[in-house]
Amino acid sequence: MVRLKDKDEKLIAQCLRGSLKAFEEIIKRHQKKVFLLGQKFFHNFEQAEDFTQEVFLKVMEKLSTFSGKSSFVAWLYRVAYNHAVSKYYLNRKELLLGQDFPDENDVADSSQSPENLLSKKELKEQTQNALKKLPDIYNIVIRMHYFDGLPYMEISEILEMPLNTVKSYVFRAKKMIKEHLSVEKINYFYKDRWAYGER
Repeated sequence: MVRLKDKDEKLIAQCLRGSLKAFEEIIKRHQKKVFLLGQKFFHNFEQAEDFTQEVFLKVMEKLSTFSGKSSFVAWLYRVAYNHAVSKYYLNRKELLLGQDFPDENDVADSSQSPENLLSKKELKEQTQNALKKLPDIYNIVIRMHYFDGLPYMEISEILEMPLNTVKSYVFRAKKMIKEHLSVEKINYFYKDRWAYGER
């Protein structure tokens, strides 16, 4: 099976030789993550669509500068994030929501993982609901880390944030998701009790 990175590199090489079909394939593979990033910034479907188109135009213009030192996904996120900041005059400093960071060794207790609280189907639904409730920057960072598999260091470089800030946001986002899932578990428990006539 061809790995994502290898596939991207082959498509990029074809693009640089003038293949529009290869670039269309790159768009198909990555437009969803760019669109979701746009939604997190702009909270508007049409603006997120316009943003996605603009990002891929920039990707086409800048593709020859991709060195391959980082993953293409990391490079793409940098292009997309920087475009959002410059086009919509967002101040990166306004995204830094605090300076008190937990110790980097401070991690959540895995014995209390959401998987132990909810069935897989319920977990998926409630996790999606929890993600929607996160502050925008938390949502962006946790999606980059868990959905796209980017390490903390790459996220730090893409968003131009201190490494400990990235770790802090992921830590806080996970905590907020767990708290949301715990509340949903309690609500689900009492809903069942009432459904069966228990008081």
